[in-house]
Order: sequence, then C-alpha cells, then structure tokens
Amino acid sequence: MDLVCKEVLRVWPLFGIAHRITSDDIQLPDGTVYPKGTVLCFNYPKYHSAGYENPTKFDPERWRTLSEQECNYIPFGVAGNRPCP
Repeated sequence: MDLVCKEVLRVWPLFGIAHRITSDDIQLPDGTVYPKGTVLCFNYPKYHSAGYENPTKFDPERWRTLSEQECNYIPFGVAGNRPCP
C-alpha cells in the first residue's frame, strides 16, 4: 500500500502551484535579477513528473527501487515559512 500511496502523491500532488514573494533582490549567476516583490511560482506537478522513466505512467512498482530523497518528490511541500504539519 505504501508504494501506491507514494505513486498517487507523485502523480496527483496535494498542491498545484506554490508561490513566494521575494523580500530582497535576487541575482542569479547568469546575471538575471528578480527584484524585491517578484512573485516566484513553483509547479509541483511539473516537478514531480521530471526525472522519472515514463513519468505519465501510474507505476507504484517504481518505488521498490527509488528513494524519496533521490527523486523529484516533495508530496507535502517544502519546509519554509508555511510548512505542512
């Protein structure tokens, strides 16, 4: 049952998009600057579908050989100023 639950949360994550508003200017190594007040969005479904063989296939068996820490898998969000309990 654990494998099925992990795959359900990978394919259909609890969150669609998370956003944060920058509190300061952020400069990336390529010179791009996100000014203070920029809204940055994180697409959970897109992230969860990247890095897997056959990402659109519902395959609970993939979790027999995969580790959550090694995959694009954050089913309950990322700890921050609004972490999930």
